[in-house]
Amino acid sequence: MSVVGDPSNQLFDNYKKFYESKRLTDYSLAEVKVLHLDQLLRLFLQTTLIGGDRQGLLAAVLGVGAALNILLNLWAIPRWGWQGAVGATYVAEIVMSGILTLFLLRATWFALHTSS
Repeated sequence: MSVVGDPSNQLFDNYKKFYESKRLTDYSLAEVKVLHLDQLLRLFLQTTLIGGDRQGLLAAVLGVGAALNILLNLWAIPRWGWQGAVGATYVAEIVMSGILTLFLLRATWFALHTSS
């Protein structure tokens, strides 16, 4: 039995329409997969820094990434909507992963070349 004014039915219908929309399937599914790969890299780098007792550096990098994401969202969302938010998140994640990778490469190079 379905009631027209039932909020749960309306919520389900809106949810279904959202996920069946052409725009979501064209853009988001591929983008989410790429974002998960970058987040996986960043989580690996974070764990490595924590294991190396570099939590202060990690907090600074995550703070820079969060601030960058906020600023990019303020700029991109009014122009491109949810796609702007996705792009801002990508840029922030890539910047954080890049900084962490550069730091770890530098620390590794330094450790290899200064050992006796």
